Amino acid sequence: AYTKWMRNFSSLQYDYLGIKIINPYLTEIEGTGQGDTSGTIPERGRMIPEQQGTMVICKTDKSKYRQGEEVGYTIRLPQHLNFEPSRVTAVACRPGAIDTLHQAWLISDKFESPKSYNVNFLPDIRGLSIGGKIVLKNSDEPVKDARVELSILGKPHRFFVYDTKQDGKFYFALDSISGDYELFIASRHKQYPELDINIDKDFSDFPPGVFQNSFELSASEKILAREIMINMQAEKMYKTSEPTIQSNPDTGSERTAFYDIPLHKLMIDEYIELPNLKEVFIELVPEVISITRRNKTSLYLTGNTLTAPLMQDMEPLILLDPEHRGSQ
Repeated sequence: AYTKWMRNFSSLQYDYLGIKIINPYLTEIEGTGQGDTSGTIPERGRMIPEQQGTMVICKTDKSKYRQGEEVGYTIRLPQHLNFEPSRVTAVACRPGAIDTLHQAWLISDKFESPKSYNVNFLPDIRGLSIGGKIVLKNSDEPVKDARVELSILGKPHRFFVYDTKQDGKFYFALDSISGDYELFIASRHKQYPELDINIDKDFSDFPPGVFQNSFELSASEKILAREIMINMQAEKMYKTSEPTIQSNPDTGSERTAFYDIPLHKLMIDEYIELPNLKEVFIELVPEVISITRRNKTSLYLTGNTLTAPLMQDMEPLILLDPEHRGSQ
């Protein structure tokens, strides 16, 4: 990664860090399945012991099926296995980069061995340019509307002019120029007689020492890369789309209230207007029983078969909208 901040010092002071990038979905993986440098899967990754060979043979009645069409298949199991056919499940999946049965990487016919490793260093992909900033003398304050003049001495002679903006920066593109030239740059301003010209370091004269070792994974990196590839290929093959969580239509909002989703909600506006809250509970809420003792009316919540035991041990929570419902 090259940033403008790196222009402030020479490439001799750069630090280079190699990054190894592996495509987990690439089926053309280097390895033959034989020898110490093969792509053999470790012991914990084997599904079938090597000495037993092919254990299960499964054949379908056709090679292609339409969507929703019934698939018929036959399964042949070795005699030494005590499997019940009714408990066998057939799973079909697309080929991957690893053969877990033969404990090896799968090599495509189109796979070509990698060419010799080399680094192409591109110090400047935008072409030759000269840029900088006009500031006040002995200050870092940028100068607006400063006139910057660039003269290229030689044959042919060229002359460029640039007026700075609020940030005081200027920029000259010299893509069409090649060869050895002498450059002269000056700046002037109507209000400020003395200005400083700060030139950006768009290039470096020193060749950078880029780390050019070939791409090679260590033993631990190979194990880690193999596990990542198996996990990501399996996840991509079997992962379904994320379920869409729809809000309960009774809640009126996607957020669940602190008292959870109510089992029953009563919309009072759908009924006739009652004089007070006592009438509302008695007439519209079936779980409420009204009992009058000594001219005092009490309301009891009975609940249903599921909530009745809880009603005996827990006090009810009643939420009321800020509406006037009479004196009771």
